[in-house]
Amino acid sequence: MTKKKKKMLLIGFGILIGYYLLKKSKSGMLGDHTDFNKLDISIKEDASLGLMNLISLEEHLMISAAKTDDTKYIDLLGQVRGIRQQVMEQLVKSSDNAETWCMSKHLLAAAMRFFETGSKYLSMGDNNTAMRYFKLAKSLHGKFLGLNCGCGQTVNTGASCCYGG
Repeated sequence: MTKKKKKMLLIGFGILIGYYLLKKSKSGMLGDHTDFNKLDISIKEDASLGLMNLISLEEHLMISAAKTDDTKYIDLLGQVRGIRQQVMEQLVKSSDNAETWCMSKHLLAAAMRFFETGSKYLSMGDNNTAMRYFKLAKSLHGKFLGLNCGCGQTVNTGASCCYGG
């Protein structure tokens, strides 16, 4: 089995597990909003990091579909997008739904891209540039948390109680 097939198999398996857990839960992946607001911020951080990876996976599936003309990537993309939307519904504040939703998705997508960029610089041995990208990723992720999780973070500065300052 090729590396590419193994990777797609693992991705598919991960999605199936996520889908199973979502269906098994009575009130959604993260529980209802009243219980969720009482939970520790680390659960929100973990869920938002999962969202970052799902957004990145959506991008990868779209590129793979366009590159190969294989509809299996489109089918998988629809499933991944559905999971991402369900988790976002639990995390994103709904006061101004469309604006906050859109900004939240883009903050997480940009944070993931900068994390990936930093990882590439790290693998090339350029630790200083890697650290700059990691800090950008942390700042953008922190802005998402501040916008949606009420953890005392300011959207302007990126300072966060979630990250200890």
